[in-house]
Amino acid sequence: MKEARKTQEGQVIELPPEHQALPHPGLADGLFSGAVKEGTSGYALWRKAGGIEFPSTGQTPEGLSAGMHVFTPRSSPS
Repeated sequence: MKEARKTQEGQVIELPPEHQALPHPGLADGLFSGAVKEGTSGYALWRKAGGIEFPSTGQTPEGLSAGMHVFTPRSSPS
């Protein structure tokens, strides 16, 4: 991150193979010495296939049909 910031400060920085660093002013500024040493202060790290992608169906729990589902609680017995 530190090296990439020398030429890409304030931009989205690609961190192959799975991550990106997105500018987030004020994040970890002066709070964590590790963030300063690594060059991550002021940036949020995101998985490309995670936090910035739309939800998708998975493989669990077994037995459910594919697609998005809404689960609602059953009414409680009186």
